[in-house]
Amino acid sequence: MNRLKDLQSSGLALMLLSTFFFGFKPILVRMALDEGVTPEDILILRLMIAVPLFFLTVLLMRKLGDMWMPPVEFILSSIVAVAGMGGAMLFSFYAIKYLGASVSTLVIFVFPAITALLSFVFFGEPVTSRKKLSLLISFLGIILVVIPLSNGNGFGNIAGFDPGKGLFFAMLCALCWASTQVAYQKILEKRSPVTTALMTSVAMLVFFFAMNGMPSTGLTTRAWTAVILLGTVSWYVPFFLAMYALKMIGASKAAIVQSTGPGLTVLIAGLMLGEKLVALQFGGMFLLIYAVYMIGSEKSPARADQEPSTVAIRNGGTIEPEPLPVRDE
Repeated sequence: MNRLKDLQSSGLALMLLSTFFFGFKPILVRMALDEGVTPEDILILRLMIAVPLFFLTVLLMRKLGDMWMPPVEFILSSIVAVAGMGGAMLFSFYAIKYLGASVSTLVIFVFPAITALLSFVFFGEPVTSRKKLSLLISFLGIILVVIPLSNGNGFGNIAGFDPGKGLFFAMLCALCWASTQVAYQKILEKRSPVTTALMTSVAMLVFFFAMNGMPSTGLTTRAWTAVILLGTVSWYVPFFLAMYALKMIGASKAAIVQSTGPGLTVLIAGLMLGEKLVALQFGGMFLLIYAVYMIGSEKSPARADQEPSTVAIRNGGTIEPEPLPVRDE
């Protein structure tokens, strides 16, 4: 039981760090967009920077042998990587382009509610009264965030501001991201987090490079700074940490920690980009965060045939976490 608690605590800590680094993504994307970089080029350049880092990590951890998988599993994992993670990434960039960093982040944050619904469909997790209430609160929060957009209140100065397109891409992103979380919860039951992160990034890079070709490299210094940070501290580091956290605690528990992300992004966007939410939108943000807490904090009863020390953490399984690589300073 103590080992289970330690595993859960470690997973929560890793997800907290992951959420912190991911919180800078909308800001960095907005900076690159303002410098004229397209969403597709941002995505490809970000992956081109991150993939060698993941590959080096796999080599150092001696996990290359774990990358082999049966053809059917390889195809399914590639589809999840491209359509799920890749779609979520690209759609989020477009949502940021049309809505700004703050509002797009809040709208996309409906994904934990969608994750709960998908967990019911695919895993049979019951939709309890608490979850139903949290779903209602989530969508109420989205409504409060969206209402001021009808007249561009507070965001009309964003280049390319288009609430209709922004909301469309934000909801697509939320659906893709929720689907990805549910899928990776199953994939990580038998796959190493670090090799999963590498294969996901490679699959996305190959697909989007084939679709869009070589991105422009004639970027400004500000744009290159944003792209490099997107590939390292806002993708390689947090995605690596998130894979381990999901394996330890599962998607629902991870969602609780991720609820801190929007507040961080809104704060940074206000300081660095001058984006300011109105009172109604702050109310929507708090409702969204509270709804996620309600979903994630609901306890899953253990089955009668399980020993207390081997009860799975929100479908995360009893797989022992692999040690993180030690880095010499």
